[in-house]
This record gives sequence, structure tokens and C-alpha cells, in this order.
Amino acid sequence: MIFVWKVSRFFFTLLRSNLKLKSMSQRKKSLKNKRAEEKANRTVKVIFISLIVLAVLMLVYFSFS
Repeated sequence: MIFVWKVSRFFFTLLRSNLKLKSMSQRKKSLKNKRAEEKANRTVKVIFISLIVLAVLMLVYFSFS
């Protein structure tokens, strides 16, 4: 009886630790995805701002020439 209890306890401990590892890896993946999304958003903002600055510079250049 005690042996069965120890085996079942060991099994459930392994199962619980495996679930914790899965949830930790899922959190890490979601963190990486969030960082990648933030980086992509920042890159898009920089591109659009630089295009606006370029358009203003072209307007100024062609108005004086």
C-alpha cells in the first residue's frame, strides 16, 4: 500500500513539474513574440517618420529651385 502511494506521488510530482515547464516555455515564447511585435512596430514607425521627413525635404528643395 505504501509502495503504491509513493509511486503515485512520484508520478504526480513528475506530471506537475512537466506542466510547470510547459507553462514556463509558453510564457517565454509569448514574451519573445511580444518583443518581436514591439520591435516591428518601432521599425514601421521609424520608416514612416523618415518618409515624412524625406517628403518635407523634397518639398523644400523643389520650392527653392
